[in-house]
Amino acid sequence: MIAEDTLIQITQRFEFLEAQMAEGSSDIAKLAKEYSDLKPVVDEVRAYQTLVRDISDAEAMMDDPDMRELAAEELPILRASLPKAEYDLSLIHISEPT
Repeated sequence: MIAEDTLIQITQRFEFLEAQMAEGSSDIAKLAKEYSDLKPVVDEVRAYQTLVRDISDAEAMMDDPDMRELAAEELPILRASLPKAEYDLSLIHISEPT
C-alpha cells in the first residue's frame, strides 16, 4: 500500500507550484523546472487515486442489487490493475527541489 500522506504532499506541492507560476513569481525558471519534474509523478498519483476510488465505488455498488452485476464484472479488473499502479508509483524517485 502506498502512503497516502506522501501522495497528498506531492500533489499539494504540485498545486502550489502551479499557483506560484500563475501569479508570475519572480523565480519562474526554478518553479517551472520543479513543476516539469513533478508533472509525471502527479499524473501517476492521480491515476492511482482514481483507481483506488473506483475500486471503493465498485465495492459499494455490490450492496445495490441493481448494480451488483456490473460491480462484479468491474471489480476483478480494477483490483487486477492495482498492483501495477502501486509498482509504477514505487519506481518514481522524487528529487529534492533545487
